[in-house]
Amino acid sequence: MSQTSDVVIKEIELQRGNEGLGFNIRGGNDQPYIVGDNGIFVSRVRDTGAAFNSGLLAAGDKILEVNGVDLTDVDHQQAVQIFLSTVENSVVRLKIVKNAYQEIQNRKVQEEESASSKKKWIILAGLLAAGVGGYFIFKRYQRR
Repeated sequence: MSQTSDVVIKEIELQRGNEGLGFNIRGGNDQPYIVGDNGIFVSRVRDTGAAFNSGLLAAGDKILEVNGVDLTDVDHQQAVQIFLSTVENSVVRLKIVKNAYQEIQNRKVQEEESASSKKKWIILAGLLAAGVGGYFIFKRYQRR
């Protein structure tokens, strides 16, 4: 397992059985699963297959590599073909980011809240400035 910035990259092995790998993927640079992220994500783990049996992969995990093949900048069909090319392998090695989908969504919410909070402070500062300016104008005309 390695860590880059706040992202924990985990390396896992799935033992392919008769049911196959047992999960669905979504994403790619031609049809992003998440706006702003072209990655390949696990969208579903079926109740049979290597992913379910191992418990190592879950919906929302982001797949970075399959048997050393980089998936970070591929279209969806290329990713599917890369997975299909593993059919002959009894062991499939994946580099993943656990729960990446939820982490990305949480980060977006925090960024939106931060932007909203900044806007509120700007509006408040503007109102305060207008109020102070209005007060001085009022005082000036009051003296006349």
